[in-house]
Formats: sequence, C-alpha cells, structure tokens
Amino acid sequence: MNFNVFRIFRNYFGFNSIQYIFYLSLFLIGFGNLNIYLRLLNFAILIFCSISLIRLKSIKALPVIGLSLWILFVIFYFYFYVSPTPPDGWRNMDLNYLEYSLKSITLVCSFFAIGFQSSSIFQRNALISISLGMLCFALVTTLFTIVYLDPPYYGKAIHPIGKFEMNSPGTTILGSISAILSICFLSEKTNKNPSYIAMTLFLLICALFISFIFSARTLFFAFLILILIKSFTYRQAFGIGKNSNSALHFFLFLIFSLLLYFFLRELTLIRVLEKRIVNGDYLIKFQHSLDYFAQISEDFYIYPKADYKFTYHNWFHNFFYDVHRTSGPITALATYTLFVFSYGRALYNLKIGTYFGRELFELYSVFLIYLVTSIPWESGENQMIAFYSGFTAMILTDKRKV
Repeated sequence: MNFNVFRIFRNYFGFNSIQYIFYLSLFLIGFGNLNIYLRLLNFAILIFCSISLIRLKSIKALPVIGLSLWILFVIFYFYFYVSPTPPDGWRNMDLNYLEYSLKSITLVCSFFAIGFQSSSIFQRNALISISLGMLCFALVTTLFTIVYLDPPYYGKAIHPIGKFEMNSPGTTILGSISAILSICFLSEKTNKNPSYIAMTLFLLICALFISFIFSARTLFFAFLILILIKSFTYRQAFGIGKNSNSALHFFLFLIFSLLLYFFLRELTLIRVLEKRIVNGDYLIKFQHSLDYFAQISEDFYIYPKADYKFTYHNWFHNFFYDVHRTSGPITALATYTLFVFSYGRALYNLKIGTYFGRELFELYSVFLIYLVTSIPWESGENQMIAFYSGFTAMILTDKRKV
C-alpha cells in the first residue's frame, strides 16, 4: 500500500499483531449480537486492518464483481422491501432500518475483509474465525437455554444478550458450521496433524451436543451428504488413500455416537430427536418448492406467498424463495445471479485444481442444505449470510496450484 498511515500501523504493531486483531474482529462478526457502538467500532477496526493487509496487486476482477453483486443484493432487498407491490394477502413486516444497515455492513465487511487478501491460508483462517464466533454464540445460547428453560428445547432458545425467547433452528445452524468447515478442510497435510484432528473432533462434539439439545436433524443429513460428496471429490481425505488416518478417527467417533445414542435413547431429548428424524413431515419441504414454482411459472415478476395451510406462517423456509417473497423479483434475480456466479466458479475451481477448490466446493454444497431449509437473512442469526459472503469471496479469489 502507498498509504503511510497503514505502513506505520504495520511497522508499529507488527504484521502478525494486525492479523490477530483482524481474526478477533471477524470472530466478533461471527458472534454477532453486540450493541450498536461495539459493532460500529468492530467494523472500523476490521476495515482498517483489512486495508492494512491488502496488497494492490491482489485485487482482481472476480472479487470486485462478487462484491458488487452482494452490494446490489442489500440495496435491492431494502428498496423493494419498503416499496413493494405485493399480491393480496401478502403481509409486509416493518423493516428495522438500523438493524438492516448493521447486518448489511457486516455482510459487505466480511466479503471485503476476505476477498482482497493475497494469501489463501490467511483467507481460510479468516473464515474459520467467523465460524468459531458463530459456534461460541450457539454454545452460550445453548447453556442459557438449559438454565432458563425446561426440556424438550426444540423450537425455543434463550438469547444470551437480550434474555428473550427465540426459535432454536438458527442456533443449531450457527453451532454446526465450524465442524463442517473443519471436516471439509481435511487433507493429507491436516490428517498428519494430531492437533487439527483433535480440534475437528472437538468441534464435531460441540455441534452434535447443540443439535442433541435442540433435537435438530439437519446436521445429521448435512454430514451424510458431506461424506457422500467427499467420496467423489477427494477419496484420500477420509482415509481411503494410503497416507491418511482420518477415516479411523472419524468412523470410530460415529460408532461411539451411535452407541451413546442407543444407551441414552430413553431420555426425553433423544426421543424427541428420534421422532423428528423418523416421523418428520419432509413433504412440507417439497411443498414449499411446489408452491413457489407454481406461482413463478405463471409470472416470475410477483411477490410469491407461502401456502398457509402447509407452513402455518408466511415463510417458505428457503433463503432464495423468501428473498423473492419479501423483496420481489429483482432482488431474487440478483440473488440467483450471485449463486450461479459463485457456485459455477466453485465447480470451475474444483475442475482446474485451485488451492482450496475441493474444500470450498464441499463447503458450498453442504451449506446449500442450510440455505434451502432456513430463513437466514430475515432471522436473528444473519451471521450465517456474513459467513456465506466470506466464503464466496474466497471462492472468487482461490488460486490455481503452482
């Protein structure tokens, strides 16, 4: 950088010190739920550290396009939300301008902080920092819920800051992403690192604990899909190759989990989880899609609405559908364009063998499960979309292996 103030800052604190401040700031982005003054201060620190670490030669066209698409998304969502032309029966909710501004800045800062760095390892660590912040928030929420509420806990959780009751699915999603991220980044190198294996198992235990408490089933399906994807994308990552031993650790842990499940299945929480997995009404998820496509097939340029008799509320429980529902077709087009652009690049990176092409493709493929089964942007757990913007930034800047 040619800005003396940033050079002085790096020389005074040291390059590594700036990195640690940068990681801490991203951790707080993942934790979220800070008061307005702390969030604004954190944004300022993150932007300052990001600029200090940027090298002008690392700025390429793809991340600039990606950042522009995210900015268009937050602008279109706001504009078409506050001035809609909805169909009869569509209920609009008031938009909190301050809260929307804060979560929009969070999203943009996440992309900017990760997308314009030159080191892939540095980007990966930044992404991990956000995921650990989300896990920390989920763990604190889980502990508060256990203390203040009686089981079963599905559908209810206690917000650790505001002390109010909220829905639980968002908490389980935030608590599982760090484990999924860690498993995605398993490789020959990490498999030889006992500390990485131990940390992965610890994160997996935390994710399973949170899902167990809230009787959440999505994590288990996410793991099954992740194992399936890994078997195609990189067999050696799960120990099928001769130089890897991660399969032994992972499958022993699965066996242990199954034994523990059958031992504890008489507990109330286990019975609730088993009932939700075995007897869950999965047709409702398909009904959401049928309702949505039935409406847009007649006219895409509408504000579609969910069928109340199937949902008991106005949400499709799908990021893409609900963006269309609440903010109309133009915002939906921007969202679908962003998805096709970033996921298409992830596929291309996988094909040509970029530095983290396999890992980011696996992460994106599993993350889609959460996108199509939740309401992340409109809910209180919008850190999930900040994480989404962060790893799309990493995808658009991932370099070919030399």
